[in-house]
Amino acid sequence: MFKSTFSRNIPKPLIDEVDKLVLRADFVRESYNCTYRFQLADAANLNSSAPDVRVLISDVSVVYRIRNVSGVRQPCNITAGIEKSPVDGLNDMVEFKELRINDVNQGKPLQKYEGDFLRINVPIGDVNPGDAVRVLFTYRAIKHTRDYEVLRSLLPSSSITLTVHLPPRTPTVGANALHRASLGEQIKDVDNGYYEWVLDQAILPHQAIIFWWDMGSGTPSQVT
Repeated sequence: MFKSTFSRNIPKPLIDEVDKLVLRADFVRESYNCTYRFQLADAANLNSSAPDVRVLISDVSVVYRIRNVSGVRQPCNITAGIEKSPVDGLNDMVEFKELRINDVNQGKPLQKYEGDFLRINVPIGDVNPGDAVRVLFTYRAIKHTRDYEVLRSLLPSSSITLTVHLPPRTPTVGANALHRASLGEQIKDVDNGYYEWVLDQAILPHQAIIFWWDMGSGTPSQVT
């Protein structure tokens, strides 16, 4: 089909991968928005057994719709993972805090560590063809003051909007798209530590946005 239609003799393994990840996908993600709020803290103040180093507390909110694009009613699961704390003694702070389905609070989801990641896998029932489910979940993670984060989609997605709140005047902040298209920077407010980027393109599974920061020197805040 590809050879006759596009005059391309594409190797079968590549066609099989496109078929598996995109053409046979049962669900796609829409209106994918992720918001990161970072607070600077002393690890030893969070847990007396932790080393005396500064860390960033990362509170994250993820919102999207997941739509059944198949022709039949399909069971749907919500899956996500958080990397364990890079600093000893702070793993208890890493957690999924809330899950909402169609704006109904499901409480704190069941979560467990698998290797270096704390994961959830929540069945939310069957979804009719063409219907969409609105999903919101929040979590807390621990990051280094000089670090990076990779925001990727495991489903075909229409776009990603990334919002980041860092301590004001963080000296080094940046982002890039792991994608053929460039990442659009919508807002850059260094004085207030507010940034927003949009990848306004079709996003294939495992394509992503990577963003990074380097706090340099700074004063820890009270963690709430």
